[in-house]
Amino acid sequence: MTPHGFLRAAATKNARSNQDDRRKKYQVVTFMGDNKAKVNGYINDRTWSSGVETWIDNAFPRDMPFEAIYTDSKAAGGRAVPDAHRSEQGGYPIFDLNVST
Repeated sequence: MTPHGFLRAAATKNARSNQDDRRKKYQVVTFMGDNKAKVNGYINDRTWSSGVETWIDNAFPRDMPFEAIYTDSKAAGGRAVPDAHRSEQGGYPIFDLNVST
């Protein structure tokens, strides 16, 4: 899920927001996803999404965590665009993208 996709989904769900104790620099926006799994989005002090986590159904290890981490966001065309995007599923990297221009 992209940062903008998360924010669009949160706007259509009963999202709630609170301060995260583990990541003190972030506001956490939480809602129930379409698959009935909780979705957490971490918004940094510049109001940019810095990560999204949820859980995916899996027969063997049960619910498997999925996390997308966005770093080094910059403003481009009036939007915050991450320079780096890393996705992990079950703690293992599955996608790693770095944008230079």
